This record gives sequence, C-alpha cells and structure tokens, in this order.
Amino acid sequence: MSEHNTIQLDVAILGGGFAGVYCARTASKKLGTRSGRNVGLISQENYMVFQPILPECFRTRRASSSRS
Repeated sequence: MSEHNTIQLDVAILGGGFAGVYCARTASKKLGTRSGRNVGLISQENYMVFQPILPECFRTRRASSSRS
C-alpha cells in the first residue's frame, strides 16, 4: 500500500520546461510570501536539460578523450 502526500496549491503550473519554471518563479515573486498562496510546478520529469548545449558538451568530451 502506498501513501500519497497531497499539497494544496493555489496556482498550479503544468509542464516543467523553461517556460514553466520561469512562470512558476515569476508567479511566486509576484504573489510574494506574505500572500499565503502556494505555487506549484507539476512535471513528469524531475530534471531539466538545456537541449542546445548538448552537442557542445559532446564535442568537449570527445576532444578531451582524443588527447589521451
């Protein structure tokens, strides 16, 4: 039997891409901590990957391994 923790959200943002993260961050700042509002980001992934930088990372790793 699994336990489910529930969180009461006043604002729920679906999707954790850069737009979702930016939206959640902005909403939190605009609402402020004193408002008592809970902002939540709901995403299937628990990580973020900046896709355009992946080829650059690969080239760097490949170049450093060829020097050995």
